[in-house]
Amino acid sequence: MKKGLWLAILTLFLVGCNETETSSNVSSSSSSNSNDVTSSSTTTQDESSSSSTSLVNVPVTGISIDQGDGPYVVTLANEKYTLSATVSPANATNKKTSWSSSNTSVATVNQGTLFVKSVGETTITVKSQDNSEIQDSILVRVGNVEATEIILSQSTITLKTGKTTKLVATVKPDNATIKTVNWSSSNSSVASVSSDGTITTTLAGSATITATSGNARATCIVNVEQSHLSQLPTIEAFKASTNPQPTPQFFKVNSSYKDVVTNVGDGVEMHTYTIPLNRGINATSRSLIVDLSKANLEIGTPNNIYTAQPAYVGQTLPYQLKAYEAAAKKGQKVLGGTNADFFGWNTKTNVTAANNIFVKDGVVISSKPVGFETLKSNMMVLGISYNDVPVITYSMKSDTDYVTVKNLVEIYNGDGTGILCSEAIDSINGSLISDPYQGASKPNNIQVYTTTGQSVSGKNVAIIEKIDKYDNGVGDINFPFDGYIKEIKENYTGAVTLTANQVAVASPYYNNVARNFVVGRLIRVGRVSCDGNEKLSNMKVIIGGRHELIRDSAVVSTVTKESTNQAQGYAARTSIGILNDGRLFIFTTSGVESNAMSLKEVADIMLYNGCRHAFNLDGGGSMGIYYDNGFNGSGDLIFIGGYNSRPLPNTLVVTTKPA
Repeated sequence: MKKGLWLAILTLFLVGCNETETSSNVSSSSSSNSNDVTSSSTTTQDESSSSSTSLVNVPVTGISIDQGDGPYVVTLANEKYTLSATVSPANATNKKTSWSSSNTSVATVNQGTLFVKSVGETTITVKSQDNSEIQDSILVRVGNVEATEIILSQSTITLKTGKTTKLVATVKPDNATIKTVNWSSSNSSVASVSSDGTITTTLAGSATITATSGNARATCIVNVEQSHLSQLPTIEAFKASTNPQPTPQFFKVNSSYKDVVTNVGDGVEMHTYTIPLNRGINATSRSLIVDLSKANLEIGTPNNIYTAQPAYVGQTLPYQLKAYEAAAKKGQKVLGGTNADFFGWNTKTNVTAANNIFVKDGVVISSKPVGFETLKSNMMVLGISYNDVPVITYSMKSDTDYVTVKNLVEIYNGDGTGILCSEAIDSINGSLISDPYQGASKPNNIQVYTTTGQSVSGKNVAIIEKIDKYDNGVGDINFPFDGYIKEIKENYTGAVTLTANQVAVASPYYNNVARNFVVGRLIRVGRVSCDGNEKLSNMKVIIGGRHELIRDSAVVSTVTKESTNQAQGYAARTSIGILNDGRLFIFTTSGVESNAMSLKEVADIMLYNGCRHAFNLDGGGSMGIYYDNGFNGSGDLIFIGGYNSRPLPNTLVVTTKPA
C-alpha cells in the first residue's frame, strides 16, 4: 500500500477518536454546569495528559536529603530521629529509596529513621532504588548533653573521726547523657572520698569534697572532730552503812580505852588508841583515817617507780621519810604514811617475797617473766580506782589460782566503738617492767616511750597524740591515757622524737599491735588489767597483803586458822580497811611483845571502829607511822616496831590532792 494511503487512513482514525471523546466530555459537562466551559476544557486536558503519561516511565533524575549536607547534630539524649529526602522529578515513576550508615556503631538508619548508639560521626546516604547512582549524603554527628549543674545532698557536714557518710549528687539537666560524677578531697588525710561519694574521716580538721561532671562542679565542706574513747569504768562508792557497833571480844571498852583524834589535814585524821586487852595489858595503836575524795594515797619508794626492787634496796625505817619527801617535791603536801611491806609467794624459789601484786601511779611494777602472779590462798588486795574509791577484794581462792596483772596497749577502730587488739606493755622508756627479785627478765616486745630522744631498734613505731588523760596526780607517767595514731615509722631504728603531748609505742613488725598501726586509729595506753579479778581493773593503786580480817562487817573464820607471820601470836602489824562510810582506815599497832596484838585482836578493833572490809597488810617488827599536822613536810615519825633498821621495800603515803 502506498504511503499516502496509510496517512489518510491514520488521519481519519484520529479525528474520529477525538470527536467521540469530545462529545462525551461535553455531554458530561453539560449535565453539571453548561455555563463553565473553561473548567470543562481544563479538566479534559488534565485527564488527557494523565491518560497518556500512565503509559510512559518517568525516571528519577535527582534525590536530596532535606536536612542539608550537615553536619546534622543529634545527641544520645533521644533514641531516634527522622530524616527525609525529596525525589525529583515529582512525577518520577519509582520514588522508593534505600538508606545506609557508614558507621553503624554510631548510628543506624531504617527508612529514614535514625537510631543513635554512641558518640561519634557517621555518613548517612540515601539512594534511589530506580537508579542507585542517584544518591545524596549527610554527615551526622552524635554528641552528649553536657551537665550544667550538680546538686549535692549536703553542703556542710560535721563528723567525728573514723566515721563514714555518703554524699548523693544529682546531675542537671535531667536529660544529660553523661552523668558520671568524679569525686576528690582537698585533704584526704582528714577526709577521703570514694568513687561513689562515700566519705571516710581519719584525722580532725577540715576538707573540701568536690564533685565534677563535665564542666559542672559542686562542693561540700567536711568538718572533722576528734572521736574519743569511752571513759574508764568507775567504781561505785560505798553507800554509808549504819551497821550497829559490835561488842568487842578481845578488849574492854572502859575508862582505860582512849581514842585521841588529831586533825592532820583536809580529809585526814590521826587516831591514837589505848586499848585494854582481855589479857590484862594495854596496847598502844594508831590509825590514819583518810577521805579519798579530799586526800590522795600513794605507794612505793622513789626507787621503784617502774621496777619493783628487792626489799634490801628499799629505805630502812629511819629513812622512810625520804619517800615522803619525794612525794612532797611534786607539790603535794604529805599528811601521813606508814610502811606497806607484805608477804607474797614466789613459785620459782618457793620462798616468801614482797610485791606480788603492786601497781604504783597506774603502772604495774610487779610483773613476772611468765606474766602472772601466783598467790597463796586468802591473799588480799587493796585497789584505789581512778574515781578515788577504795576496793578490798580477795585475790586468790586457792594456792594454784593466779591472776594476770598488766598494763595494756589497746588499739580501737577509728571511732572507738570496737577494740582491734590488746597487748601488755613490757618496758617504759627503755626500762623493762620486771621484778628482779622474782627471776629473769621477760621479752621486751611492746615498748612505750613517754620522753623524747629514746632509742629504738628495728621496730614499727606509732607516734601517739594524746587526747584524753586520766590524771591520777601521782608519778611522772600518769597511766593510762588515750590518743590517736598520728604517724607511723616502719622498721625504724634511731631516736624517737616526741612533742610535749606525744608518746610512742614500738612493736615488732610481726606483732598484732604493729599490724594494727593505722593513722587515725584510737589507742589507749597503760590501762591496768587484772584478768583474775576484774574488780582490780582500771586501778591507779594496787597493793596486796596477807590474812583477810573482815568481810561484809564480820570477822572471817580464817583468822583463827592462819599460821604464817606469827598470826596466832603477838607482833607489830599494819592493817588496812574500808569503813562503813567509805573512808580508808590504816591501822598500825606496836611491835613490843608486852603490848603487841594478835591477828584476832586487830580484827576485833578494826570491826569495832566500823570497818566493812579489812585485811592485814604487814606483820613483823618494822612498823612505823608518820603524820604531819603542820603541813610543812617536817612531820613526826612515830616508831613502834621492833627492828630499827629493817629494810622496807614500799611505803604507803597520804598526801593532799594535786592542784
